[in-house]
Amino acid sequence: MPTAHKHVEKAGEVTLLAGGAAWRGRGADPALAAALRMADGHAPRVAYIGAANGDDAQFRRWGETVLRDAGAGEILNVALMRGGSAAEVGQALERAQVVFVSGGDVEAGMSAINHRAIGPRLRAMHAAGIPFIGVSAGSIMLGSFWVRWKSPSDDSSAAPFGCLGLAPYICDTHAEDEDWAEIKLLLRLLGAGHTGYALPSGCGIRVAADGRVTPVGGTVWRMTWKDHGVRSERCER
Repeated sequence: MPTAHKHVEKAGEVTLLAGGAAWRGRGADPALAAALRMADGHAPRVAYIGAANGDDAQFRRWGETVLRDAGAGEILNVALMRGGSAAEVGQALERAQVVFVSGGDVEAGMSAINHRAIGPRLRAMHAAGIPFIGVSAGSIMLGSFWVRWKSPSDDSSAAPFGCLGLAPYICDTHAEDEDWAEIKLLLRLLGAGHTGYALPSGCGIRVAADGRVTPVGGTVWRMTWKDHGVRSERCER
């Protein structure tokens, strides 16, 4: 079968953006525009995945607007929760030159991806050089893990669950007012050997094929678990 995904020697770049209130009404976002330029050709076709917000139409209209403002061409809706057949989902992903994962609820988004069994397809696209972009919960989904609670008020009930792992890190977005409590808890649960990135509103990171991280849009914090506590340091360019 013909494929739009040419073979390349390195994986696609992953751009993780916080979004949030600071991202609204700014016109073309420079980091988003730069991520779209990583695709082959002008005005690339973008697969839009809105599973984290239940394929909400208002969310999608917002996503389409910011993507087009940043230079996207055709937007291909990958409807995992509202009416998208397996054939329609497959065709949209086949034609995509970029994949954009929108915000909402991380656990709901990953549940839909797992239920529709498209995780392996997305990982194969990434390995073939397709750029991926996440915003808010979508950024967390493109990382390696997130955390869920059996009882929301009881941190002892918290446990990690796997995400797509296209970026070999965990991240949290626009949680500066909560002092990044969730990513700090997740790092404690995962222990040594994991790195997290705290992305304030309007900020983000670009993750190259070799795992190298470049902050975009402002100050980003790198977090690790060390000596029974979370160590935070500014992520430098």
